[in-house]
Amino acid sequence: MSIPPITQEDIEELQVEYPSLDFAHPERQAVLFADGSVDVQAAPGSGKTTLLAAKLSILAKKWQYESRGICVVSHTNVAREEIEARLRESRYGALLFSHPHFIGTIQTFIHKFVSLPLLRSWGVEVRVIDDKEYRRISELRLNADYKLRALASNSPNKYGPALRSLRYLGPELELSCLDKTLPGKTASSYARIEALKTSLTADGIFRYDDMFAFAQHTLAKYPALSEALGHRFPLVFVDEMQDTSDAQDALLKSAMGAQSIFQRFGDVNQRILRAGDTTAASFPLSGSLPVSTSKRFGASIAGVANSLRAFGQNIVGDNVESNLPVTLFTFTDESVKEVVSAFADRAAQLVPAAEIEKYGIKAVGQRKDETTTVGCGRVLGDYAAIDPPAPGKAPYIVNLHRSLQLAAAARAEARNLVEAASRTRVALLHLLRDLGWTPAKEAKTWRQLETHTDAAAFRAANAMVESLLHMPTPSVVASDWDIVLTSLAVQLTSITGHVTTADDLRELESSRFSEPHAAPGSSTQPATMTHGLSVCVDTIAGVKGETHAATLVLECVYNRKYDVTASLPFLCGEKSSLTETNAITLSRLHNLFVAATRPRHFLAFSIHESRLSAEHRSRLEALGWVVVDVT
Repeated sequence: MSIPPITQEDIEELQVEYPSLDFAHPERQAVLFADGSVDVQAAPGSGKTTLLAAKLSILAKKWQYESRGICVVSHTNVAREEIEARLRESRYGALLFSHPHFIGTIQTFIHKFVSLPLLRSWGVEVRVIDDKEYRRISELRLNADYKLRALASNSPNKYGPALRSLRYLGPELELSCLDKTLPGKTASSYARIEALKTSLTADGIFRYDDMFAFAQHTLAKYPALSEALGHRFPLVFVDEMQDTSDAQDALLKSAMGAQSIFQRFGDVNQRILRAGDTTAASFPLSGSLPVSTSKRFGASIAGVANSLRAFGQNIVGDNVESNLPVTLFTFTDESVKEVVSAFADRAAQLVPAAEIEKYGIKAVGQRKDETTTVGCGRVLGDYAAIDPPAPGKAPYIVNLHRSLQLAAAARAEARNLVEAASRTRVALLHLLRDLGWTPAKEAKTWRQLETHTDAAAFRAANAMVESLLHMPTPSVVASDWDIVLTSLAVQLTSITGHVTTADDLRELESSRFSEPHAAPGSSTQPATMTHGLSVCVDTIAGVKGETHAATLVLECVYNRKYDVTASLPFLCGEKSSLTETNAITLSRLHNLFVAATRPRHFLAFSIHESRLSAEHRSRLEALGWVVVDVT
């Protein structure tokens, strides 16, 4: 089948629903009109997610198939939530939240449609899909079996790490481990190790790698499944393609067969999330469509981005209000702790206060600590006090009333509903647990509900979230809140199969409802208070996808070299990033590219004064940079 045709009239309607993006731009129109398999290489701040959601909303409006749907997958849940938030801004986007369509991560798609059906056919009830939990349970079983304990700690080969990381690999489900130190299959110890893995499998305890291998096994053994999935999902959109591995890409295409149309979106210049998987998918392929105009920043920041990009067309900065020169702060061993303060002072002077309040300012770097390199300005901890990372996210009040207030405020200010949706799901998950619903008690997260309940119940739960997010602002008057609870009780009764009343919910929500409704904390980054401004300090990977009012890129050690110093030849125009072939250098450039393309207004870097030559200083100043010596 072909994609339903998109017309100029459809595009004109988009301008009303998504007024922040110029759909008359030729590059964006080319993406909207594309009706076959194609890759989209989008610059930072180009409105990629909005463009994708806009196209999806048109297709949702025109979709005529009851049993065939659109599949939208991303690399992370954050990207998935962003897509869903943009779709909620459209009259038709929410149609994609229910059957026959699918929106989720690649991992969730593979689990739901390929791996889990196989395990159910084996009579295996999946209880855990998580590497950390798998390791914890493996540890418990090791401690309970003296022969396994002996293998782990007393045998000459010390099989402890192997026993805690057993996994299946490939379509043949070969038993392996992270360090690949298993004994040969004929060894007497192999049978005991294999028995441990078999027992974990029988009890439904899995690593993520296991599920991947089960999917490969399923597709190899049942080739008709690919044909069925390709028919079910004739149209596939992939977001964050730059962070997708070649193995994930191959598995996704294998699952769909050759008949599905693939449209893949991403920015290869932001390829940094490669931990544990060094082989990235080929992206973008020849014939890709560029979206090279950024509405986030202006010409000066675009100039830096172009000096660091390794692929694609020249990036155009389209934010006419962003015209500040790039600043380089130099420091000494004695003044390194003053760099963040100097940046905050300058940001307060140059950046509109409203922009700072809305987007915040951040100082970012490659690593927080741990390096053997000797020197000053090696890690974030050299610049500011970095507290040990807190386990998980910062706590906040689990409060349905508060989450609906957040949703109403976001709608009023034309912001997306990502945070409100996330908090609503958490609040409802807690309610479902309190009501004794077994799937909710077994699921750690909202997404895990999908593996613990049937499809109809999960769809109903998602529909409940959507209806709550678009309610009028819940009043602080108890009688008005009772109306919400009465409606909610009916929906919860339908989902759980147990009668739930408003009184039940009132009792469960009462303490939460009566607590002060302070804005819940969401940031786990340490913050430096200076000149009345809070400057969050975080890693570059931690801010990927964010937008800031101002960003300071703190020089850090990357692969035994200072990243800003090593990149000066590119920033000064002496070398071209487009012709660079060294993998480590390209990785360094990708990281700096991500950092440098976060701010809307003010971009700054830091460097030790001893690592900045007079020649490079002159070249940067000739390019319009401002060099500030922090003393």
